Amino acid sequence: MKLNTLLASVLAGVSLIVVVNPTLALQKGKHKGHKASASKSSSAGAGSALAVVDAFEKAYQRKDKNTMLLKLMTPTKDTGTLNKRYQWLRGYGVDELPSAVRPPILFTTALGSYVPTAYKVVSSSAVSAQEYSVTVKENGGCREEGVNYKVERTRRFKLLKLNGKWFVSDYVNPTNTEEYGFYVDDISDKMVKK
Repeated sequence: MKLNTLLASVLAGVSLIVVVNPTLALQKGKHKGHKASASKSSSAGAGSALAVVDAFEKAYQRKDKNTMLLKLMTPTKDTGTLNKRYQWLRGYGVDELPSAVRPPILFTTALGSYVPTAYKVVSSSAVSAQEYSVTVKENGGCREEGVNYKVERTRRFKLLKLNGKWFVSDYVNPTNTEEYGFYVDDISDKMVKK
């Protein structure tokens, strides 16, 4: 009888170990899975930010300035920012009459005549959970003073996340960040006559 009781208690202990171990394994698996999903979400954020850069560059290649300036750039009510966008879009600001049209106008005047035919991401990094920085090298061409040029240049994107969606907050020449980087700068950009 004592042997049966001892055997029963040993078997109960073994079954307890068998039951506890799978539970621990499941908890460890969940923890590992949680870490993996966290890293996937941060890389997904990078992918989403880079997808906006790609959409902007592809719209640039198609000369689709409405998509570039009005759909992909950060929504704003700031008059200065809107004036900057509308200047490139149509040549007059948000508070001005169409009769005030003046350069630069994207794809219309010499200052905005550059069109990239290819681009490459040189660097990208998260500044914060809501901000991303991407530097690209662009190749393309432009026409200035009756001469066609092959152009190679570097531009920097600042991306902001609003309501879960990435937008282009700024697109600048790294050596002259005061204006959008649409025009060709003969000092910082490489220009070769065709």
